[in-house]
Amino acid sequence: MVQQRLKGRSVSPVQGLLIIAGIIFSIIFVSWLERVISLAAGLQYGGMAVWLIIVAEAVAVMRLSVMEFRYTVDDGRFFIERVYGDHARIVHDIPLRDILAVGDQDEIFKKYGNGQSYDKATLRENKLPKKAIAYRRDGADAVRLMLIQPEEPLLHALEDAAAANQ
Repeated sequence: MVQQRLKGRSVSPVQGLLIIAGIIFSIIFVSWLERVISLAAGLQYGGMAVWLIIVAEAVAVMRLSVMEFRYTVDDGRFFIERVYGDHARIVHDIPLRDILAVGDQDEIFKKYGNGQSYDKATLRENKLPKKAIAYRRDGADAVRLMLIQPEEPLLHALEDAAAANQ
């Protein structure tokens, strides 16, 4: 079994406090702005704007500092899990026999791309280089593409799987 955790940027305690203070300030400001607009224009649904701001900020904080990916090659499969704190959810489960190629993003996209969309299991804040994999989804003929950021042991395991499928 080969496993790797792809971690995002860490938030220091001071940054965490500043983020929380910013969220609280923005909620207070938006609720005040909602009241002013509702009094001036007579709109009744301004409270929805406050909740939309809260949800947007929570999602932004989760994406920037809490989310991780866990890559695992085990039992003839490549699992990609999205991890939020202690909670993990498998987002991709790829049989190793379906992996066609692993390599540089430009090379794989040129050979297998054809302008199709691709999945990403990468973090912008992480400095590991991005690699592309081409695979068949559930044994179908259509080729899918995905970007990942593997460390050397995981990359070698995936390259070995692709070589065995040639």
